Amino acid sequence: MDGPAALNVIEPDILSGLSQIIQTDAFEITWSPLPDSDTPQKLIVELRVYDYETDTQNGSLELARLVTSANPTTGKLVIPAEQLQRLPSAPNTIDDDYNFLGAWGELNLILHQFRKVPYEDGELVIDFATVWSTPIDILPE
Repeated sequence: MDGPAALNVIEPDILSGLSQIIQTDAFEITWSPLPDSDTPQKLIVELRVYDYETDTQNGSLELARLVTSANPTTGKLVIPAEQLQRLPSAPNTIDDDYNFLGAWGELNLILHQFRKVPYEDGELVIDFATVWSTPIDILPE
């Protein structure tokens, strides 16, 4: 069974922690396209906004979430400005003690690659999921 393929050269550089989204502009994510595969694969992109000053039993309060997907063989995904404008702005502010203040944006990329393997009298599907997550400023302009 082949393992998962790597997703490389992601722009913007989500590992830098310095990414911004301007809500009046489309947001484009690009990567080195994965080769075509006989097995299903999907790239999920999530933008989440949390209120770090409001706690819930499950952590900080999630204010909004935008989820979309792409075929990883295309190398590109564009989120239109109209969709971004539905999200609350999230300037990702911290105080002098490094406490998060107000709304915070988070960008998650989840690459799912599925494989079937024989198992007892049938088959088992394995989901190789690779996740990248970073804070991202979501600004009105």
